[in-house]
Amino acid sequence: LKKELQDKEGSLSVVGGEERRAKGELEAARKAAALLREDVEGLKRQLRSLSEQESGKEREVSRLSREQGELRASVAELEDALRVSRRETKNAHEEHGRLVGELSSVLSATRKIHESLLGSSQEVEYGGIGVKIEAPERPQEAEDEDRDVRVAQVIAGGPADVNGKIAVNDVLLEVHGRAVTGMEVEAIRALIVGPSGTPVTIKAASGEDGTTYIVTLLTTGDVSGEPYIERVSRQLCDRASVLRSDLVSLEERLSQEQAEVARLEKAGQRLTRDDAVLRDQLRDANV
Repeated sequence: LKKELQDKEGSLSVVGGEERRAKGELEAARKAAALLREDVEGLKRQLRSLSEQESGKEREVSRLSREQGELRASVAELEDALRVSRRETKNAHEEHGRLVGELSSVLSATRKIHESLLGSSQEVEYGGIGVKIEAPERPQEAEDEDRDVRVAQVIAGGPADVNGKIAVNDVLLEVHGRAVTGMEVEAIRALIVGPSGTPVTIKAASGEDGTTYIVTLLTTGDVSGEPYIERVSRQLCDRASVLRSDLVSLEERLSQEQAEVARLEKAGQRLTRDDAVLRDQLRDANV
């Protein structure tokens, strides 16, 4: 019995050792399971963060795509406006050429009439356009606002009076395209006076509202006005004046159209650069 008791105690000791070993393994397994759960939670958090980043990228790509569409629509509108502006500029250039040609024809006809009048007369008669002007005695020393050359009188029956465009207190700006502001009276008179029937082109500003105008008159030494000269002055010179006014308006229009074309081209270049930037951003977002 004693021996059996010893054997049983030995067996119990072995079982106790195995039990302790099993408990150790179980505790280690529990710790490993806890670490694994922590790893799983960390992976879940990383997955949520990646999902949020992916959603943010998708929203960014959607926003960039929308902006790119709007930018392309703006580019298309600008291209249409640029085509229209270039077409209008081309039409304005063609109209400008037509007016220049017509004005040249009128002036050529005027010169031929003038030459015919001079050729039919043994004695050349000199005259002006029938206005008296006033200017500072020393224009170089005068202030800018006091250097104007003004019409002091329009002589009744003279070319200016017959034409009716020039009025008292108007400011003379140019004679034959040469600026007269700041010139002395005698120098201006030398530009205007010539053989009777000579066309004189005047650019002036209205003394009432400052509106500029251009008029072409034929010089005459007879203030009362010879009927033939008056008829030529009314017909050819009025037509030349209208054409010159049209030319001035057309040149202003051309200048505006060219400025608009330049503005549209700059805007198109800027939009093209913006489109390139958006393309790069979209490529980066897709990556």
